[in-house]
Amino acid sequence: MLYNASPMLDFEDAKQLAEEYIGSNRFFVEQAVIEKPYGWYFVAPNKNLSQTEVGDGDTSLCFLVERDHGRIIQDCDLFGSAEQWLENYEKGFKHNAYNLTIVQVNDFALTLEFLDALNMLYTMWEWACGVEWQLSARYTKRDIKRLLLDLPCTFKGQCFDGYEVEIFDRIQEAGCCERILTAYSRD
Repeated sequence: MLYNASPMLDFEDAKQLAEEYIGSNRFFVEQAVIEKPYGWYFVAPNKNLSQTEVGDGDTSLCFLVERDHGRIIQDCDLFGSAEQWLENYEKGFKHNAYNLTIVQVNDFALTLEFLDALNMLYTMWEWACGVEWQLSARYTKRDIKRLLLDLPCTFKGQCFDGYEVEIFDRIQEAGCCERILTAYSRD
């Protein structure tokens, strides 16, 4: 979400954007805000929780307000900590969905293993009972192998959480392939 805010927000600007974003059914604890050079990470639980009940297991809305231009990025990793999410953000994982393009393969077998471990999905359409259904299916090793034979290949609309970011770290360390990760857009 991008707000029409001036460049280089201060905390008061970010707090105002955060309050507009969360609406009247949530609050945030100012002492729990994590400040980084690139923005502020907010945790906004439901108003029916007291400030002492906020923590693991609640239904908090967690998000970052970027210092530049006030873009708000929601933390969709339900199982990781705020620190882990921010570390992944710093590695370039700033969106909810990505296009992963493999442009070169240096070690085919290792690349195949890593890409399979990402548990990527693709969408297919099917007609049944007069209705068009959108179905998701997992790329199999066979699918991935076929796609890797015709580079560059792009896996569109992929969602990666903390576990998958660790796989990207291993891909980087191994140098098995060269990849480009871009924000996914339905356009």
